Amino acid sequence: MKKCLLLPALLLVAVLVGSCSEEPPVAPETDSPQIAGLDLDPAAVAAELVAKSGWVVDEASTGADASSVPTNYVTHVNSEPLHGDIVHYSYDIPVGPGPYDMIRLHRVVKEGGNDGPIRSRKTIFLLHGDLIGFVKFIFGSVTPYLPDNYSLAVFLAENGVDVWGMDQNWVLVPGGLADYSFSAGWDVQNQVDNLRAGMSIAREARLMTGNGFGKLNLLGYSSGGATGYAYINEETQLPPGHRNVKGFIAADIGIKFDTSKFEWNRQYWCETADYYQSLLDSGVYNPGWGDFFTAMGYLAETAPDDPSPLIPGFTNLQVALYLGAVPEVPENDWYHYVAGIFVDDFPVDLRFTQIGSWLDFVQTAAPFEPLSFTAEYSRLFCDEVDLPYDDYLDEVTIPVLLVSAAGGFGETGFYSLDLLGSSDKTIHHVSLNPPELLDFGHIDLWTADNSKMDAWVPILEWIDDRTPGRGNTGQKHSD
Repeated sequence: MKKCLLLPALLLVAVLVGSCSEEPPVAPETDSPQIAGLDLDPAAVAAELVAKSGWVVDEASTGADASSVPTNYVTHVNSEPLHGDIVHYSYDIPVGPGPYDMIRLHRVVKEGGNDGPIRSRKTIFLLHGDLIGFVKFIFGSVTPYLPDNYSLAVFLAENGVDVWGMDQNWVLVPGGLADYSFSAGWDVQNQVDNLRAGMSIAREARLMTGNGFGKLNLLGYSSGGATGYAYINEETQLPPGHRNVKGFIAADIGIKFDTSKFEWNRQYWCETADYYQSLLDSGVYNPGWGDFFTAMGYLAETAPDDPSPLIPGFTNLQVALYLGAVPEVPENDWYHYVAGIFVDDFPVDLRFTQIGSWLDFVQTAAPFEPLSFTAEYSRLFCDEVDLPYDDYLDEVTIPVLLVSAAGGFGETGFYSLDLLGSSDKTIHHVSLNPPELLDFGHIDLWTADNSKMDAWVPILEWIDDRTPGRGNTGQKHSD
């Protein structure tokens, strides 16, 4: 989510950081057998992914014909040790005809010696939210302020969970492009379709490596949770054998609000949706949020006491603390990123997250995120326009866990669970320092020094409690 008060400063930020860009993700060779019609075959893509990873194939689990495996479709194949026997794999996979129609699939898993990744019934598929991609789930490996193994993905993998996840297409788009209009169709449905592709490939890869073809638990954080709600809503209309999700974890998110308590919140999203749509109508597809946060973190880290070029009248560090700890809706003390310590109504330190961790976190922001997506999910929250993403929530019957941060979405996320048909619904509300202004924030979930005990352990326990047999498996199974 973005603080709308930042937007007037974005043009200045574009000047400051516009020269920084990345190489675009490498597209597959044009003669790839999957390019024709772009009818993605998850089993074939998974077979190539498994082969390029060097994982041992369980011949009894798959009937895939090795001769039909494409050899030039999956790009950016990479593996890196994160901590001890935990390894991070990543792959770029095209999901459309354009050069930026690409997702990055991730796996974080415990290695079992020469046989590669362990086999496990315990699963999770992690979907990120706004601005920052999958890196938030392995954050300890990219900041010196936390141990290498201090991240949700590594914590779960250390406890025997087979962790998968993805970066949505927009995370891989470089900054500095002259034209971002290619993203006009990257709305909520586009993100749902990408999620289906990623989860389908992950399940096929697990099948080929002896983990069975069981469905996966899905965790969606922030706007990724909105995509997750839309996805489980859509899956209700598919035959059970065609569904990918067996349990859903909404991480600090709700998509509908109890208007008897939170009408102000619903109206906030209506105003936000209108503003985003006005940018789209004027031809703005990349307002530069990622560049702003990257510049903010860099300036606060390298020149904390210098006057800020982003918001005049403040130092660089003051800007970073203000935008991290001050509520998005001040009159209701609602929604901040990281809980602050205030003196004379201004944040001077952070309560649960180290300042260095916060600055490193914002510097991992992607340079682009599609306004088509943010405008549409804001319209979904507003609930004044009929959108298809909530039509069948009462038919959702899978187990659901809401992990809410009292200083983030807080209790506004509770009502969405009431709309589900599930009999197994759990809320874990992290409240460490009431009132909301000072309480555990939206990004504290991943960066706070106490995140493991207060947020991650309950997630692991929820997965454990809903995994038949748990532990390692050497046989096919389905659940």
